[in-house]
Amino acid sequence: MSTLHPADTPPRAEPVAQPAASPMGPTPSRCASLDAVRGLAVLGILAMNITSFASPSSAYMDPRVQGFAGVDRASWWIVHLLFDVKMMTIFSALFGAGIALMADRALRASGRPAVLHYRRMFWLLLVGLAHAYLLWYGDILVLYALCGMLVYPLRRLRPRTLIVLGLAIMLVTPLVNVAMGGGLTLMRGYAEGLERRQEQGQTLTPDQERDLAGWHEIEKQFTTPPQRVEEEIAAHTTSYPAYLQHNARLAFWMQTKITLMWSIWRVTGLMLIGMALLKTGFLLGQAPPRLYLRLAAVGYAVGFPVVALGALDLIRHDFDMVRGMLVSWHFNYVGSLLVSLAHASLVILACLSGRAICRALAPVGQMALTNYLFQSIVCVWVFAGFGAGLGLFNRLGRTELLLFVAGVWVLQLILSPIWLKRYHFGPAEWAWRSLTYARPQPMLRAP
Repeated sequence: MSTLHPADTPPRAEPVAQPAASPMGPTPSRCASLDAVRGLAVLGILAMNITSFASPSSAYMDPRVQGFAGVDRASWWIVHLLFDVKMMTIFSALFGAGIALMADRALRASGRPAVLHYRRMFWLLLVGLAHAYLLWYGDILVLYALCGMLVYPLRRLRPRTLIVLGLAIMLVTPLVNVAMGGGLTLMRGYAEGLERRQEQGQTLTPDQERDLAGWHEIEKQFTTPPQRVEEEIAAHTTSYPAYLQHNARLAFWMQTKITLMWSIWRVTGLMLIGMALLKTGFLLGQAPPRLYLRLAAVGYAVGFPVVALGALDLIRHDFDMVRGMLVSWHFNYVGSLLVSLAHASLVILACLSGRAICRALAPVGQMALTNYLFQSIVCVWVFAGFGAGLGLFNRLGRTELLLFVAGVWVLQLILSPIWLKRYHFGPAEWAWRSLTYARPQPMLRAP
C-alpha cells in the first residue's frame, strides 16, 4: 500500500506560483526543501507500489508470492528498510504541512482559506476515486482528501500540541492490530485443538464443527491459494472490464477495512506532525545544519535495527499475518518514523548545502501529483495485458521490477525540469489548482 503528497504550492495573492529560483532555500512562492523532500517521496513510493502493479495483491504482505530467494531476497530487504511505509510517512507529513502553509497564505491573500481548502480536498477526492476505480486500487488520494478535511480545524494548535495529538492518534493502529491479532491467535489455538481431537478420532459437536469451519474461512484470507493467483492474472490479461471488476473490489477493500484498521489513524497523525514540523521551521530548512545531520545519524542508527528486527520476525514466522498484527508489523510502524525523519533530514541538508541532488529532486516534487498519476498510467500499461498493454503482470522477479523502477525514476528526473522550464505547473497540478480557484490558471511561462 502506498501513500503520496500531491499538494502543489500554497497560493499567494497572485494566481501563479513560481518555482524556487535557487535550490538553497525558499522564495515567496516555493520552498526548495519541501519540493525536494516531496520529490524523494514520489520517486521512492514507486519502489513499494510496483509490487501491487506487477504482482498478485497478496505479494505486498507475503513476498514469497513474488519470489524470495537469492537476489530477490536481497532486493526485498533493501526496499523494506529504505522505502516500506517511509515514503507514505514523508508524504503524509508534507501534506499536513501544505495544508497549514496554504491556509496561512490564503488567509492573507483572500481571507477565505476554509472555502479554498475544502474545495481543494473535494476535487482531490474525485481525482482519487477516479484513480482508484478506473486505474489502480492502491490509490492514496482519497485517504488524503478525507484526512485533509479532518485535520484542517486543528492547524492553529501549537507545535508541541500537534505532535502529542498526532502521536496519540497514531497509537490507535497498533492497538487495533494487537487486539485483532490477540483474538485471532486465540481462535487459531482453539481451532488447532479441535483438529487434534479429530486426528485422535474424537467426534466434534455440531457447534465445534461450525467453529472449526468458521476459522477455516477466516484463515483463507491470510493465505494465497494458486486459484486466487490465477484469477488475478486473468483479470489483468483478458479485458478492461475484467480488470475494472477486480480492481474495484480491491479498491473498496482498501478504502474501508484497511482505512479503518490502519491508514486513517497513521495518516491523520502524521499530517498533524507535519504541521508542527512546518511551524518549527524544520521542513523549511530553518534549523541549524548540525541538527539535520544529528537527526539523520540517530534516525538511521536506531530506525534501521528496529525495522530489521520486525522483518526478521516476519521471516521467522513465514510472514504470518496474525503474527504480524500481534508483533511483527509494529517494528516497522515505529522504525519507519525514525528512518523517514533521517531521509528528510539528509535531503534538507543537501538543499542547505546547495547540492545537485536538491536541484534534481525539487522539480519532481513540484509535479508530485502529475508524477504519481504518471507512474500509475505507465505501470498499468506495462503490466496489464488488455488493449495495448504489454502484459507483464506476474512475469518479472522482484529485482527486475526494481530495475524498472529505476528506469521510471530516471525518466521523471529528466522530464520534470524540462516541463517546468516551459510551464508553471505540471498538468495535473494545473487542473487541480484551476478547479480549486474555479478559474483557469496561467500555465505557459512568458518567453
